[in-house]
Amino acid sequence: MIAQVKKGDFTKDKEHYIVIYDKDKKGNFKVHDPNSLQNSEKTWDFDTLEKQITHLWAYTVL
Repeated sequence: MIAQVKKGDFTKDKEHYIVIYDKDKKGNFKVHDPNSLQNSEKTWDFDTLEKQITHLWAYTVL
């Protein structure tokens, strides 16, 4: 999924895009943040992400 996120953990001043690409065994999400390797290496719980997501797009490979 592609998520547009507002000011928070991923950006301090303007909206930004991340890719949510997997979930771990605990149910936390793995993201790819093109601006931060540190953010990409952690997992994120639903509540933290939900508060920051302004738009979300899901896609599949046909």
